[in-house]
Amino acid sequence: MTTHAPTAIPERTTEEWTVTQTDDVVQVTITRTVAPRNRVDGFLFDLFDADRDRKLVLDAVGATVWRACDGTNTVADIASRVADEHDAERVAPVEETLGHFLMQLGEKDLLRFEE
Repeated sequence: MTTHAPTAIPERTTEEWTVTQTDDVVQVTITRTVAPRNRVDGFLFDLFDADRDRKLVLDAVGATVWRACDGTNTVADIASRVADEHDAERVAPVEETLGHFLMQLGEKDLLRFEE
């Protein structure tokens, strides 16, 4: 598990995303293409004619984080924004919750970090 310093700057690695708003609820949908990890994966994708495009739908908190990962905000800036814009009980402890979420996005190759 990798953690990133509060001064690290996350930046999105894809432009394949959309923002939707229904009433006061904002969501972000990220589309990414999954590549087979090995020949067996490739065979199974082909055998079952599986769609390689995956959609990841982020709730309002995730949308706030994703939109802030533009290469100009530090992890600390994003944590502050999340704390200001969302229910404190839902995101507490914000630094830990944010760190885990950013790590997950990084593992999916949706973010890169400038330290």
